[in-house]
Amino acid sequence: MSKQILLLFLMGIASQSYIQAQGKAISFTDVEQVSQNVSAKVLFQRAKDWYEQKAADGDMELLVNSKGQLVGEMYFDYNAKDISGGKMVKGKIKCTVVVMIKDGRYKYTMQDFEHIPNGPIRKKYSFGILTQQSYCPEDVKVPLTKEEWRDDVWKDLKSKAKKNARQLANNLKQAMNHDATEEALSNDDW
Repeated sequence: MSKQILLLFLMGIASQSYIQAQGKAISFTDVEQVSQNVSAKVLFQRAKDWYEQKAADGDMELLVNSKGQLVGEMYFDYNAKDISGGKMVKGKIKCTVVVMIKDGRYKYTMQDFEHIPNGPIRKKYSFGILTQQSYCPEDVKVPLTKEEWRDDVWKDLKSKAKKNARQLANNLKQAMNHDATEEALSNDDW
């Protein structure tokens, strides 16, 4: 019995060490109040319209459309042109965008940022899920590269993910706060 408890204890330490080594994935979340008290139904439609516009632009795919919540995958272009050898890692940064709706407010979360390089051997040059770690995780193995170069790319990926997330959040905020008079003017039920 004591051997089983010791084994479980050691397994717990090992799994905790593994999680710490992996680092927590970066995410951005906020709760936004709309400029006027708008119903959840109207806000949901605004969010859905925003997702559909992003999908039409080829930037997003809507995955879940349920009462009060929308989930999609967003793709940002990634180009490490300022880093020597950056063509190897050129591609996309994918993230999951969740928008939850309530009367007068919404909450967005951008999470699971993942680097997806272009090309036939892209898995070799993938930096995977972006975490909060300051430096490139040791388990990211990119062939024929030095640690310093991987750290530079890692920081660049995180910086561009943050910049794009900020732009996306501002774009969503504009869509969710557009003037209610526009809706009233376009409504045929008068």
